[in-house]
Amino acid sequence: MKITYISNSCLVIEHGTVCLVIDPWFMGSAYMGHWHLFPKPVDLSILDRVTHLIATHGHEDHLHPESTQRLRKDIPLLYPYLWYESVVPFATQLGFSDIQEVRSGKTLQLSKDVKVCFYTIGLDSIVVVQCGEEVLVNLNDALSTHDMGPVKHFAQLIAKKWPTINYLFCGHGGAGTFPNLVHHPAKNDIEIGAVREQLLSHRFCEMMEIFQPQYALPSVAGFVLLKNEHRWINEVRFPREQLQTYARKYVNPQSKINYLVTYPGDVIEQGAIVHSSPYHDLKDEQHSLTHLIDQTFTAEIEQANRQPKCSEQDLRTYIELLSHWLPKRASFMKGIAGGYSFDIHPANSNQLIQVNVDVAGDLRIAVESVGNPNAWLTVHASIDALLWSLQHTWGGDVLTIGYGCEVYIHKEEAVEYNLDIVVFSLLTRYPTAKSNIKRSPIRSLNYYLQNQHLAHLLIQKKLTQGKLSKHNARSHWINRTKCEVCRICDIPLLENQELA
Repeated sequence: MKITYISNSCLVIEHGTVCLVIDPWFMGSAYMGHWHLFPKPVDLSILDRVTHLIATHGHEDHLHPESTQRLRKDIPLLYPYLWYESVVPFATQLGFSDIQEVRSGKTLQLSKDVKVCFYTIGLDSIVVVQCGEEVLVNLNDALSTHDMGPVKHFAQLIAKKWPTINYLFCGHGGAGTFPNLVHHPAKNDIEIGAVREQLLSHRFCEMMEIFQPQYALPSVAGFVLLKNEHRWINEVRFPREQLQTYARKYVNPQSKINYLVTYPGDVIEQGAIVHSSPYHDLKDEQHSLTHLIDQTFTAEIEQANRQPKCSEQDLRTYIELLSHWLPKRASFMKGIAGGYSFDIHPANSNQLIQVNVDVAGDLRIAVESVGNPNAWLTVHASIDALLWSLQHTWGGDVLTIGYGCEVYIHKEEAVEYNLDIVVFSLLTRYPTAKSNIKRSPIRSLNYYLQNQHLAHLLIQKKLTQGKLSKHNARSHWINRTKCEVCRICDIPLLENQELA
């Protein structure tokens, strides 16, 4: 098995005549230009040899439309069978003709020595690749936001077929808007952002101890943000080079797992890295490459910091969309005693949209020149991002993942009731599993019959209902200090350079 790291979550795996590319994003930007690929790939010629494309899930930074145009379209595209509608129409539109939706737990034999298996969880998946006697497990984003119960469950499930894992590839940092762009008067965004990254890295080390691979391949989200007010987010990521030291000190001092840190262009074979990436020589003393951002993205930085104009026509169009979709999202409006209100402030507009939801869940929308003094929170976003989020089924990713909005908390009730989640549900068109059962009953039935192991997880969830884990409970990420968050999450309070 020869593993070449391309960029972000993209790997190429070669063995014999088989050459797999996993989760392609290796050119262009994502999420309406909010995410910029960094560090960039150094050589894409290897893609000319690709025989199969694997996508673990449908997020734009894992199945990137522009990047797929660099690939041959006659190769098979392997994708997990999920509860939501088929990927076939989308992949066909991209130009692929051989599209295979693979059910969870089924092993595909791609050649005499190469096997692939998916394990689905929600709208995500784990993929296992076996080449000869070597096994790579790609957790990607599938388990990073789950409690340790599901992590242990899937580790046991995989161990039944693959008792020895040579390589485990997994993200170890955050990629979404929460909590970085959810602001509270008492919150220090930079400190809380750094603690969040530490917790996700801590969880990465804990997951390695559960899966017990020979080699851990940590993947930091391979993007940077270019808006001036967001660039601090590029700086708070936990250095991958310190993960092994951290794991030995705070997770398991007896751990034998070796952490392999790769940069674009690096190759791994038989547990050894060939450091062929030029980025190794470009890192600063903190193992960071962020000092290269200005020279890499000169034009993009200028573009990112221009305020898009909000025209009267765009505002009217958005009001029409909002008035159409909010009643359809009625189930998300209820459950908060006494009702609530929030404002939407399109960037570069002198008007705000006031949304008021009463006790019964009925709503009223008004456009005003000032914000509602009783608003629990305000959402700031460009009109383009707001429109996109209601014009497309998964368009809301630009808000929830792509850092396309800012949320400002005004009242503590918004924290208590997780109103930012409610508002994101109202301002997007994300489908739910429950609604999809009505819309596509046969597909939903097939999904759950093929994923009978999920019944175990659903029972666990019911038994622990109302007892959110330290990772998924939200309020402490909004209105607590970093010391309090570390205490709540049971992770060490690190001082600057402590692990250096």
